Amino acid sequence: MSVVVHVTTINRLFHPPVGMGSPMNVALYRRGLRIESTAKRLCPVDTGRLRSSIRTTTPYRSGSGLTVTIGTNVNYARYVEEGTHNRDGSVRMRARPYLKPALLREMQS
Repeated sequence: MSVVVHVTTINRLFHPPVGMGSPMNVALYRRGLRIESTAKRLCPVDTGRLRSSIRTTTPYRSGSGLTVTIGTNVNYARYVEEGTHNRDGSVRMRARPYLKPALLREMQS
């Protein structure tokens, strides 16, 4: 078994983007990066496209306060996370969650 650590992720963790401002922004961004890292470890891999597309945004203000988004723009990501079902309710593709478990692990730490 091996662990792959990408230098870009480490650099982003220790050197947040310039202009992030408050320590709260930096702390939120770092938590987002930890969730991103865990999600990438948990993500099932076929071609690697889904795993490599998982990203964390810099913190931004939203209606609910300070927000950071961890996710992907790959169109089939939701189907991998939640699985798919036939009209009769039978499972077509089993769920292989990676984002929700990553978030839960961070919330427990």
